[in-house]
Amino acid sequence: WIDGGVDCARASTLAKSGNYSIRLRDNSGVHSSMYAYFNLQSYVSVSISFSYTTKSMESGEDLILEVSDDDGAQFKALAQWTSGIDFQNGIRYNETVVVPATYISSNTIIRFRNDASANNDQVFIDDIILEGCGSLSCDVGLSCDDQDDCTVNDTYDSNCNCIGDFIDGDMDGVCMN
Repeated sequence: WIDGGVDCARASTLAKSGNYSIRLRDNSGVHSSMYAYFNLQSYVSVSISFSYTTKSMESGEDLILEVSDDDGAQFKALAQWTSGIDFQNGIRYNETVVVPATYISSNTIIRFRNDASANNDQVFIDDIILEGCGSLSCDVGLSCDDQDDCTVNDTYDSNCNCIGDFIDGDMDGVCMN
C-alpha cells in the first residue's frame, strides 16, 4: 500500500492483528488516503475485506473506499461509511466490498480515504485482504454452491459452474451443502 501523504501514517496503536494499522486523518484528499495498484485482469470476481476502527470522528464524517481503472484520473466510491450512521468511534468493524466487474482491469487502483474535519478525526485500517476468483472464460456473478461469489475455497467445473467446500467463504452467514 502507498502512503497518500502527510495525513496517512503507520500506527502502532489500534491494530486488530499484528503490530500496526494504518491511520488516516482529516480531509486533505490524497494526503488523507492510502492506495495500491493491482493487475486484476485475470479475475471475474474480486472482493476486498478489511477491518477498521475510528477515533474522534464527528457525526457525518466518512471513510470512503474508492476504485479507479484509469491510472487514478477518476475514482468512484465503492462504499462509504458515515459516523453516527454506519459506525461509532472505538468499535471495530469488519467489511467486505465487491469490486464491480467494470473496474477489474490490468490497472485497478483501490484507495481508502478519510473525509473528516480535523487531524484528531482518525480512521485505523487493518487486515486488508483482496480476493480474486475465476477465469476469463466464466461469467461474472456466478452463484456458488454456498450461494456466494466464488471464493478461494471454490473451483469451477468444466461447465464453468462453481463447485467447492460448501463453506461460508464470504462470511455472509449463508452456507449450503
